[in-house]
Amino acid sequence: MRNKHWFLLTCDIVIVFIAFLIATYLKTDNFKALFNQYWYQFISFEIIWVGSSLIFNKYKPSIFQIRYGFFISTIRSNALIVFIITFFIFFISVGFSRLNIIYTVFFATLIELVLGYFFLIGKSLDNIRTHIRILIIDSRIYFKAIFSKWGLLLIIGDIVIVFFAYLLAAYFKTGQEKALFNYYWLPFILFEIIWIVSSIIFNKYNPKKSKQKPDFILAVIKSNILIIFVTTFIIFFASLGYSRLNLIYTVILATFIEGILGYLILLNKVLNKDAEQFDSFLAASETLVESEIVEELAPVETITETKSSRYKQLRDIIIKEVGSKEFDFIAQYTPITSNNTLIIATTTIFNILNQHKPYKYFVNLKRINDIQYINKFFESVNSKLEKGGLFINFVETKTLRKARILAKYPPLINWIFYTEDYIVKRIMPKLIITQKLYFFLTRGLNRVLSRAETLGRLYSCGFEIIEEAFIGNYLFFVARKIKEPAFDLSPTYGPYVKLRRIGKHGRIIKVYKFRTMHPFSEYLQPYLYKNHNLAEGGKFKNDFRVTTLGRLLRKCWLDELPMLINLINGDVKIVGVRPLSRHYFFLYTKELQKKRIKYKPGIVPPFYADMPNTIEEIMASELRYLEAYEKHPIRTDIKYFFKAFHNICIKKARSN
Repeated sequence: MRNKHWFLLTCDIVIVFIAFLIATYLKTDNFKALFNQYWYQFISFEIIWVGSSLIFNKYKPSIFQIRYGFFISTIRSNALIVFIITFFIFFISVGFSRLNIIYTVFFATLIELVLGYFFLIGKSLDNIRTHIRILIIDSRIYFKAIFSKWGLLLIIGDIVIVFFAYLLAAYFKTGQEKALFNYYWLPFILFEIIWIVSSIIFNKYNPKKSKQKPDFILAVIKSNILIIFVTTFIIFFASLGYSRLNLIYTVILATFIEGILGYLILLNKVLNKDAEQFDSFLAASETLVESEIVEELAPVETITETKSSRYKQLRDIIIKEVGSKEFDFIAQYTPITSNNTLIIATTTIFNILNQHKPYKYFVNLKRINDIQYINKFFESVNSKLEKGGLFINFVETKTLRKARILAKYPPLINWIFYTEDYIVKRIMPKLIITQKLYFFLTRGLNRVLSRAETLGRLYSCGFEIIEEAFIGNYLFFVARKIKEPAFDLSPTYGPYVKLRRIGKHGRIIKVYKFRTMHPFSEYLQPYLYKNHNLAEGGKFKNDFRVTTLGRLLRKCWLDELPMLINLINGDVKIVGVRPLSRHYFFLYTKELQKKRIKYKPGIVPPFYADMPNTIEEIMASELRYLEAYEKHPIRTDIKYFFKAFHNICIKKARSN
């Protein structure tokens, strides 16, 4: 599969080269013009072309399963390329030939479509007919929603918003109130048409698609970005005399007005919905508490096994695969000759799911760093284990990896290698702009995993940790199945996180923060609560989940900044109790739980006003705040805000 990716990417690079060569020849009658005059344009064009193709999965082999999917992916990708190039040319005033752009995109698209067509010519036409029917049905439903009463009202409202935004933009540009009617009426009509069409494409006028504030805001941003691209494309190729400032001012003003009005309308819907959810959450709270309790299992006992010939044979095989100390660790918890034990060396999910019965002991002799879909692998192991069954595996943690690299090379050179490894293996997978490229190049193999991430993944997949041991250059672990996996479809992995917290009326909200912990650390709260004592302030002692950068962000209070998004969304207020996870929430008393969900949580909690030390003192502090807030909301928030401000700025109180 990886070879097919590279083959498609290489073919596309060659196709663009040929198309650009033809384009420069048609423009200059000289084949060498590409190398003499246009080489820097060609390199820029090639980078944009490949980047856009990656975004639209044009190099994904599965796209060739149906002709419809391949053609749509190609056309969308190549249209985006034209928009991006014209955008940069228009706003940065780069010297780039219109004919070169048109010829290159035309010939490259033509070659791609022809080659793709012949590649797929043997495929069944039923796939195409089916997808065309689905497209027609979806389109009918879509336009029916748009041209409903509410959809038409939104369109008319948007036309008025763009009119006022354009009127203001023209006034800012010229200082004349009638500038729109005297000079800019034709560009205004063109801009209004582009605005409405783009808004329809991105579901901005479909009330059913914008039930949540993030959905609406995302539709507005995507639509208005497309408007800028399309407008600059038309201006550039039609050579229209149109002001850059007018374009920027209009889009900014219209987006601002749309965002404010849309936010107020959707906020009203959310408040009404929250009121309905309040009683249902209180009624279900008992069930939620019970679901947090995991059945207590018997302690794991060490294994003593008769050393038969079968035992000796398996021992020699395992020692050859992983080592003698490693074998001793495995044999301590696993009867290796038992029919209830599966010992396997694999990195593929297929070899797990292909087992025909559940086992009590599961041992894998391949490190998890080389498993492409780690959580899916753990979930598969969970499905093939009995309740209370043990899973033994190992990982090279990031700390052990760093020590290995630094020991492998001479001083100074080792730090160069480690820096390169850190950028590629640690930073690229976490950034949205490089994530796809990283997994495309590596398929997720030989990845860097921290101890916290490894254990967090195991807990998210229904395991608890029984034992850990550093043997050689690996961390070995024994995990016990205690429940079914969480099946988290949107785990947090990048530089900012969306944490599931209990908000007003018991509604689950996603709290935004800068990442201060390793990925999947949120699942480790039961592990830390069991194995680590709480420090002052209700935090865990020696919390290995927190990264080095995370400690710095917490000291500077920067990790809380993204919560301003929650403030804008109406999920939290400035002063209020800290938004809690389910695990922490159910550690609180019933009285405090009921009071907490009556109000929104806050960015600045009463913790920073009272500075409590123990979990009991924290609960008492929050109860005092909530009781005072019930009587005098505004006065209480102002009082607690200035007390917290004094402690943070003068006494240097920080998030630990």
